[in-house]
Amino acid sequence: MNIQPPEHLDEQSQRVWSHVLMDLRERGTWSDLYAPLLERYIRTLEQARKARARIPEEGLTEGENGQLFEHPAIITAREAERDATVHATSLLLTPAARAGFRVDFPWVGGDDDEDE
Repeated sequence: MNIQPPEHLDEQSQRVWSHVLMDLRERGTWSDLYAPLLERYIRTLEQARKARARIPEEGLTEGENGQLFEHPAIITAREAERDATVHATSLLLTPAARAGFRVDFPWVGGDDDEDE
């Protein structure tokens, strides 16, 4: 089945969607049933990226009384990145998740059997 990126994602996120989908298919860890999870993963990455773009360089904002505090977009970005990590783990996109399931790394050369 040819699964397309959701239209509500921006162009950069649609490219990431396509890249991740291709990677999962190449590894043999993709099922079309995972499309909603992939969408949540890409959406949280997009949310984090957009939040980070709103953060001032120093990362602080000034309150009504002149007090400095962490810009609210930092919290949004941090929470989205945390959620993205959970989704990435579920999709076996993190090294630790892949190692736990003995998923091959197609970009690593060599064959483990050669040493035997």
